[in-house]
Amino acid sequence: MSQARKAAFNAHAAARDADKGDQSAIFAARSAAHAAATVHVKKHAMIASNYAAKQMYYAAEDKKYRKMFNKKESCSIKIS
Repeated sequence: MSQARKAAFNAHAAARDADKGDQSAIFAARSAAHAAATVHVKKHAMIASNYAAKQMYYAAEDKKYRKMFNKKESCSIKIS
């Protein structure tokens, strides 16, 4: 198994093991997993950026700052 694949699987495991109430940690781990997976499938880069945007939204404590990350517009990337 390649190092990138191991890293992706480990990051997905970290997301599963994260506290279910900590969406920021879950999305950060998912973003890392998909970033590592871009080695074999380039479309994973778009998914990684989607999870990164979601992570930033949930990490933002300031409600005014959070409005910048409208879930429906900024955090939904469709891949065809």
